[in-house]
Amino acid sequence: MRHYRYSLGLMVIGLFLSLMGCGQKGESTPGQGPIMSLADSIPIPESSILYHSTVLDMAIDDSGHFYMSDNTTRRILQTEPPFTRCWVLGGPGLGPGEYFTPWFLDVSEGYLFYSNLGSSLIKSMNIKHNTTTKTQDISVPAVASHVLVYQDTLVIYNDVNIPPLRVYSIHTSTPQLIGKGVRTEQRYELAARRVAASGGLDVSRDGIIYTIPVSHFAIHAYNMQAKFLSTLDIQDPPHYVPFSNDLYKQSQSEKMQEWQEAIVSFSHIYGLWLVQCQDGSQDVVVESHLPNTESNVHVYHFIDLATGRILQTNLLRNLALKAVQGSNLYFFQSRQQKDGSWNLVAMKVYQYNL
Repeated sequence: MRHYRYSLGLMVIGLFLSLMGCGQKGESTPGQGPIMSLADSIPIPESSILYHSTVLDMAIDDSGHFYMSDNTTRRILQTEPPFTRCWVLGGPGLGPGEYFTPWFLDVSEGYLFYSNLGSSLIKSMNIKHNTTTKTQDISVPAVASHVLVYQDTLVIYNDVNIPPLRVYSIHTSTPQLIGKGVRTEQRYELAARRVAASGGLDVSRDGIIYTIPVSHFAIHAYNMQAKFLSTLDIQDPPHYVPFSNDLYKQSQSEKMQEWQEAIVSFSHIYGLWLVQCQDGSQDVVVESHLPNTESNVHVYHFIDLATGRILQTNLLRNLALKAVQGSNLYFFQSRQQKDGSWNLVAMKVYQYNL
């Protein structure tokens, strides 16, 4: 159960800033050591369904099982290391335990909650019995909304929805709307309504909901009744990003400049996770995408939740963050084959160092 979504990797590149521990982080100093260290690398066998998958989202239950929405097979997979066995949950359709291209998901007390790319319904299923639902379907305006379970509440967020945040009680089989979050600051409206713009969502240990819009680099806080509390404006990063020669050659100077400008502008926000610091506090990881680049290039910003200061920005290639649990960050490493296809070859687990 991702109460606060403690929801990876041979190359972590980017802008390294001076870090002195959560709550006592020093001034920015380019070139100083990595913000996370490799804790485990788990190879994915070629015989596994996961090897051929495209994971959109992942949740981890209390027993260490992984639940993944797979865009390749358009199924929900259940597995655990060493990934030799995978179970397929549910199937296509609109009935109990069925879906059209599952996207964001979360797991709680034996039940899975998930959104769809092909439907605006938020659905649930009993993991053991595959089709038994915990709650009736919930209809929201946009497809592919973030879903997250916190105790007996279901939090739904998508920047396309108006309002973007909705909180439901799932104590009974009929979900009860607790509240809808309405921000007071400027909204970045999108013309297309049924699109998969997402932004990011997570919930802290003490029940504070944090969201980030798809095209506005500021984090908004709500209580569990969806009442707007505050906005944390993210401080501008340095206007340069020293890339490693091992990954992107200096001969690509024009592309380098384009990517530097894109990182500074935060062109498309795709995810937000809270990560635990060594002193028990929490920082934020925000994922943004670069325009006009390969889909396997991701940018991750580590942000001080107390001040909004960017501690470090990492440009990762062939690594995608899919879940955070405590101080562990779970990445999938992908590799392109000779025929142009992509496969998942390993799960990289990194430890947050602050």
